[in-house]
Amino acid sequence: MLFGGHETTTNLIANGTRSLLDHPDQQAWLVDHPETIGHTVEELHRYDGPTKVMVRIAAQDHERHGVHIRAGQTVFLGVGSANRDPQRFSDPESLDLTRTDAMQHLGFGYGLHFCLGAPLARLEGQIAIGMLMQRFPDLRYAVDPSDIRYSGAILGRSPISIPVTSDHVG
Repeated sequence: MLFGGHETTTNLIANGTRSLLDHPDQQAWLVDHPETIGHTVEELHRYDGPTKVMVRIAAQDHERHGVHIRAGQTVFLGVGSANRDPQRFSDPESLDLTRTDAMQHLGFGYGLHFCLGAPLARLEGQIAIGMLMQRFPDLRYAVDPSDIRYSGAILGRSPISIPVTSDHVG
């Protein structure tokens, strides 16, 4: 549990930071509205959270959209896809820190499988990203963004490193 929570939380922070760097208008908005960090972390999680796929075992036979699933069968749930579902979120491909329904993302799972560490992950994300933007409001890439490489994980996604620079020390 310790390592699972550590890795996904650090990846939430890394992906969230990268999303802000990729959207300087949203980064500037957050710098001007630091009180929204709680809501911001939810939108960053929805937009590019660390978990893209969750693995589950079907408890009973059933059918989903014409596909027969048998009890005991392994099912891969596309959380990243669900969080970008246009039937659920308006303009889902856009990062919008003013989005009012961002907290309804599935990045922490759902129901019985809801992440036990979600409150801690949210708090760590809020502190890390909030302080980063407060101390370095002009944070930007120190390399071409296309040079950033990602880990080879199958279930999640995170940059290996994000070289950044800033003219300020807050």
